[in-house]
Amino acid sequence: MAPLLFAGALAGCGSDTSTDAGIACAPSFEPTRLTVRVITPEALPDPVTTTPPVTGGTDDAEVIKDIAAVACALPEPPDGISCTTDFGPTYELRFTTRDATATVRAESFGCGYVTGLGPRRHDPRPLWQALAKAGLPHADR
Repeated sequence: MAPLLFAGALAGCGSDTSTDAGIACAPSFEPTRLTVRVITPEALPDPVTTTPPVTGGTDDAEVIKDIAAVACALPEPPDGISCTTDFGPTYELRFTTRDATATVRAESFGCGYVTGLGPRRHDPRPLWQALAKAGLPHADR
């Protein structure tokens, strides 16, 4: 029975449960704030102790546009991609306007899936570089 449970767990790995249709990639979307939150296993609610997640943000419109453009240019994963079963932080990027928020999640583990941009993307290394250039939290992957 254990192999079936393991296979079931892998089937949902990296699946995009976002209902966002990729607003962050729409030409008319002009966010005025970007907040990055690092969600690590240690930052998840724990009955004994909690560790606040690492966060950072910017109001610089050019920086926000550049980061959104990099994220939107990430490739879709190829068919049949195989991913490692490791686990690590997920980076939550919240692009905010006066009227809307687009939430993008980038995994720093496994296939490095990025969701919330319409089609699921992968290989977020250019995104990490853009975040680092802006002085925002990023993976060193």
